[in-house]
Amino acid sequence: MGFLKTILIIIAIFYILNLIGRYLIPYIIKKQLKKFQNNNNFYNNDTKPEGEINIKQTNKKKSPINSDEGEYVDFEDLN
Repeated sequence: MGFLKTILIIIAIFYILNLIGRYLIPYIIKKQLKKFQNNNNFYNNDTKPEGEINIKQTNKKKSPINSDEGEYVDFEDLN
């Protein structure tokens, strides 16, 4: 009788989780999707006319080593 009761409890838990998953998971996904779309609209409010191109250039820093000089490599003499 204990084995049958355990099997019935397992089936009941599985059935309840199935029902919860059927209704709760789509609700959570829709809620997260709506939240994502609202965040995406917040960041994409920079509406530019179609065909407009903006190029942002960064200042290139000069390396501290002159290009005429080579790169210094520190090495140890092996005996």
